[in-house]
Amino acid sequence: MAGLPGTGLGGLFYGLLIVWMALREPWLARRSTNNRARWGRIGLFGSFLTAIVLLLWLEGLLLLHVIDLLPESARAASSKAQAIALGALAPAAALAPFVILAALIASIHVVRLVLRWSGRPDARANPVPQHHVR
Repeated sequence: MAGLPGTGLGGLFYGLLIVWMALREPWLARRSTNNRARWGRIGLFGSFLTAIVLLLWLEGLLLLHVIDLLPESARAASSKAQAIALGALAPAAALAPFVILAALIASIHVVRLVLRWSGRPDARANPVPQHHVR
């Protein structure tokens, strides 16, 4: 799915961000900072994500339909072994963004720990300025 919008790391980050926003909003509401505009934004972004997923699903259905329309001679060129290989690669392609995301997060934590152990003062500093902390 290389090159398709919403299928790579950007789409994964986008989906996870929407889930995080929806999970965080009740916590903010409990702190009396509830904002209807944020729920509207979450709904809008969620509808974009739903549209992306539905369009990718529709694209897959259309591709299957187009393949079925091919003449028998063109479909015969695709052997059973190739179909099995492609079937095995599909889950790996779907899991690849999650594996890459986990590797990125793990590497960030490793670098942070190495900087902390090296004794560099900027590695221990709070990344949030103190005037923003309540």
